[in-house]
Amino acid sequence: MAGVAEFQSKSAVNQRTPANPEARNRYFDWKRLLREGPVRTGHIQRENDTLADFWNGALKILESKSTEDHQFLAKDLVNDELRGFAFILATAQSDILPNFDQISSHHEAFLKVITHASLLSCLSVDTFVGTFYTYFGGTNGDRAITYLSGISQKLMAWQDSTEVTPMLLSRARHSRFHAELPRLLDLTRAMKSKITETSSQADLDGIESRIEILTNLVNNANRSLCAPKPQEDISPKSNQVMSSFPMDLQIPGGRHDNDLAEISRIQILPTHGEILSGDTEYLPSTNFLQSHILTDPLQRYIDSTFRLLRHDIFASAKDVLRDLLQQNDLTQVLHRLGKANGANFYLGARVRHVFINERNELEATLSFHPPPELRKKTSSEQCIWWQGSSRLDQGSLVCFLPSQGTNRRIIFLEVTEKNCSKNRGHQNSSSLVSEKFASSITVKLASFQQSELLLLSYLYSKKVPGMLVDFHGMIPATFMPILKNLQRIEREGELSFQKWILPGRSNDGAGHIIPPPAYARRNGFVFPLISITKLGVASAALDPRAPESIDLLRLENQTGLDYGQCQALIAALTREYALIQGPPGTGKSYLGVKIVQALLEVKRDANLGPIMVM
Repeated sequence: MAGVAEFQSKSAVNQRTPANPEARNRYFDWKRLLREGPVRTGHIQRENDTLADFWNGALKILESKSTEDHQFLAKDLVNDELRGFAFILATAQSDILPNFDQISSHHEAFLKVITHASLLSCLSVDTFVGTFYTYFGGTNGDRAITYLSGISQKLMAWQDSTEVTPMLLSRARHSRFHAELPRLLDLTRAMKSKITETSSQADLDGIESRIEILTNLVNNANRSLCAPKPQEDISPKSNQVMSSFPMDLQIPGGRHDNDLAEISRIQILPTHGEILSGDTEYLPSTNFLQSHILTDPLQRYIDSTFRLLRHDIFASAKDVLRDLLQQNDLTQVLHRLGKANGANFYLGARVRHVFINERNELEATLSFHPPPELRKKTSSEQCIWWQGSSRLDQGSLVCFLPSQGTNRRIIFLEVTEKNCSKNRGHQNSSSLVSEKFASSITVKLASFQQSELLLLSYLYSKKVPGMLVDFHGMIPATFMPILKNLQRIEREGELSFQKWILPGRSNDGAGHIIPPPAYARRNGFVFPLISITKLGVASAALDPRAPESIDLLRLENQTGLDYGQCQALIAALTREYALIQGPPGTGKSYLGVKIVQALLEVKRDANLGPIMVM
């Protein structure tokens, strides 16, 4: 069987890299070491040499251009049938330094492997990387924190441990509570101070950013262990005036089942208890001079943004549902509801079918009585009416409420198919217009949780009648990813460009001094601008460290941009954070194309990654 597995493994590699036998052999050599495991002879140097061969071999694979080899390496490294875990354990338990002036080569290669972008930036291997960090962390993070503390303490000039620690705290969350973490943070800060004179500003900024991420992760974990306390003292700047009007400081928690101090634990869709709660919703102040339970600017900013955005999205929907849930019989109140707060209502709703679609996803067919205005229309007229209406559009949020009962539970659904034709292919398909069947749509669970699945099954099996509420214009795909990402930022304590985004972070009121992007801070780096200049016109290179040296009038003539566009071009290329705005028709999109062209021109020299265009 082992021979068959080896043959299949080789066949797979042969298929994916037929033109690169060197890469194929390199992977097989590393796989052989992985299968044999680390050497245990009692001879320290030989054992360390084996570890060095293994991790250096893994590093060469990750630095190759074969993304498939990168993925196979991540998978094989945590394969229970191989010896990857033994290599991790042997490395973590081995001596860190042969002497006090250099690091053992296997430790250097190990740190480079586990922080390599090919592993950390690939979603397809995210589960394997998480398994790796969980094992490397050990119980409560003991193994990894002890190892990283030793690395930092004995050789503070080594920088890669600042990459490992944030990943460890993100993947193995229990390690955030480790008692030795503050000491590791102190060692990391000492490392930064020691290499200040020998490192570039970009490297120092990167280390400082990672230290801040670590601090935020630890503080956030500690905050979750105890009830939040108000911020007692805020010292305003001399040019800022505090309001003397007395204000009571509100603290989140206890109003209902979804009123929680940590936004990462809040369910995005409103809960039954939240909708029926008679208490005033907790909404934080946008005035950062007012007292708040969170002292960290990042945590406060993310917390406020999440709560206020979520309130803007669901406030009117919760008002509508609260009124409905307080009614004893929904069939008696439809004539009084009309179009309330942008919602439409349909009686006679039932879950007709629950099925698995061709994409292996759970869906349901929901039938209901058509709107009163369609009762006298022909089927053709109904088709035209539905096609021209924004009601029940694909992707929109709807809610099912049982018609009667005192303990009615609501269920949020998302429309997956709006069929306006009269044809139905089979019983699971839906159609809003039919001469034989009731109007119907296809839906899926908006929140796929066990409780929601059980409720959907109950509604289907018992054929429970109810009302369908359509919040037309409310599309989960437009707000769910944003709110979930805010929750992720709150958990991980990391926000890109936070020093420029967060309120109150200017230099003592003197304004921001934004440096060039990290890739543009290297000595001798310039933007040639050849790709955006007119043919036959000599271009002037742009030095990101001296943007004021370029002649704007000359740049206008060379590029065809106007004066304002030239200013925006220079700002975008010479600052790591830039905001370009203007009314319609001022050439923002055209300028964006020129900026991307200029970036693509230096892509290889600057080692740029993907460029996101939204």
